[in-house]
Amino acid sequence: MEYMKNQYYVFDDYEWTSEYSVKNFTRLDNLPKIPEKYFTSDYIQTYQVPDDSRLELIAFKLWGDSNYWDILMALNKMTKFNQLPKNHDIILENVQKKMDDFVSRTEKITPKGFVYTTEILEEKRARFLEEEETINEEFRNIIYIEKSNISDLLADLLIIKDKGLSESNLLVF
Repeated sequence: MEYMKNQYYVFDDYEWTSEYSVKNFTRLDNLPKIPEKYFTSDYIQTYQVPDDSRLELIAFKLWGDSNYWDILMALNKMTKFNQLPKNHDIILENVQKKMDDFVSRTEKITPKGFVYTTEILEEKRARFLEEEETINEEFRNIIYIEKSNISDLLADLLIIKDKGLSESNLLVF
């Protein structure tokens, strides 16, 4: 079934935040609405995500098809494609970027010659590190639908798409 063929990237709602990054360009309203019956213990399993994983690789590992990465996004209500856990080096790079940004922004509003103490900078760095680690662990464990039930989900999604039905119009057997 070719219901979801990586079609959910829409580029009409982006905002450049720096010369290298794009804000969030995955629109959740374009992701499939997973019927509620699939959020029960009959269907749902948990997968622990290792560092530096990618949704399409996880989809391939779980279902044998990397094209179902968007099902993982929809099931877990992810708002960005890259929300999976990263390795500690990436976290430290993000902390350093935040520190650089903090110093750069505050240099513009502090008196000339003002210098932050090591204590203040280390306190700020520790807070940024804690924030990054918390964000990093948000999707450490994700839910997925067992491989034996994925064809049922895809069939239901096709019915919803083709008939323009809401999930409440689906018959639950």
